[in-house]
Amino acid sequence: FDLRSDIHYCPVQRMSLADFYEKAKGGEWTENSNWLDDYLDYCEWWGVTCDERKNVIDLTLANNGLSGKLSERISYLKELKSLDLSANDMKGSIPNEIGFLSKLKYLRLCYNGFTGQLPSHLGKLQHFQLLHLHDNRFVGTVPSVKLELRGFNESSFISDCGVPSIFDDPLICHDCTMCCNSRSECYPTEETNIQKSNFSSYEEFSWVFFVSVIGFAIMIYLTSYALDKYKHQSEPTQSNLQRRESMKRRAKNYTVDKMGERSVYSFFLGKNWCGWMIALAILGVQLW
Repeated sequence: FDLRSDIHYCPVQRMSLADFYEKAKGGEWTENSNWLDDYLDYCEWWGVTCDERKNVIDLTLANNGLSGKLSERISYLKELKSLDLSANDMKGSIPNEIGFLSKLKYLRLCYNGFTGQLPSHLGKLQHFQLLHLHDNRFVGTVPSVKLELRGFNESSFISDCGVPSIFDDPLICHDCTMCCNSRSECYPTEETNIQKSNFSSYEEFSWVFFVSVIGFAIMIYLTSYALDKYKHQSEPTQSNLQRRESMKRRAKNYTVDKMGERSVYSFFLGKNWCGWMIALAILGVQLW
């Protein structure tokens, strides 16, 4: 009879690795020495490293011809600190159960064919020092992950958040230290001027800018209205009006004489809004 499902004869970690082997099509691997050997301890299986208590702490099977899917029973390896499945042909989504690997520090799933959204449980892991997710087909938003500062560098956290993307909406990653695009070009992420100004996005900045412009226009209108009302209430005398008009004419004649009667800037001396717009446009082009 089969004792493989009996935890007294077959430890949980051995069952977990056996399920991983079957789901990842272990029979087709480039190297699978000792895997599933009934007479050898699972710590002797190729790519498996254990501690002195026979807890699996490292599973490294990079560039080894893996395919199929990642088993959800990977979560049974409670003491796992490093998982490297990079440069294979694994597909499907990442199981939520990966979020139960609380000791995990190094996770490399890059250069595979994983799809779908990354599990939110990934954000619960607190000891990451390296996280490589690039060159897959993930969509949506990468969960917020804070890496430990020890050994931290610009290639510590990489995903496919670069542009151009193979999708209409690129993968979003707020915490990544490096982004890769559809051309497999990777570059460090840097804060934009918008982000440095404490805006989370250009959309937020646009709304604040729009509201500010509207508010400024309203303030100018109210100020102009108050000044006009004050002028009407002051009721200047006839002599003052004549003196003021005379000064206006002299100032206007002097200005026209200096800038030229046919200059576009003479529109500023009139009250025609169209003329003002033309003059402002010319001035803007010259300043540009």
